[in-house]
Amino acid sequence: MHGELYDSLYSGSLLVAMLAAGLGALLFVYFVVVRFSGQNASRPVIRLANLAGSVALIAMILSITVHLVFGHAPTAQEPMGVVEFLLNHRAYWLVFVLAALAFSGPTLVDVRH
Repeated sequence: MHGELYDSLYSGSLLVAMLAAGLGALLFVYFVVVRFSGQNASRPVIRLANLAGSVALIAMILSITVHLVFGHAPTAQEPMGVVEFLLNHRAYWLVFVLAALAFSGPTLVDVRH
């Protein structure tokens, strides 16, 4: 029973991380367009990008922790070390890259006061 709970927790938090990181990546595209059109970005959009990146990283850390501890611990059915875990679970790399885009997007534009 606890196995399904942990599976749901890490899968759900990974889904939240991917959705937030995807939003952050879309906002990165918005910031690139704003940058090259010579306009300014509004503060709420910048805050939304920072929020999306933060939520993505927090949810990713939760998902990695639960999945690694309860799914691939030394006493689990499929034990893995941290490096092997990260090499075999590439979705976490995608979330990290997209979250980095979310955080770097606001640095491209000027802020409209």
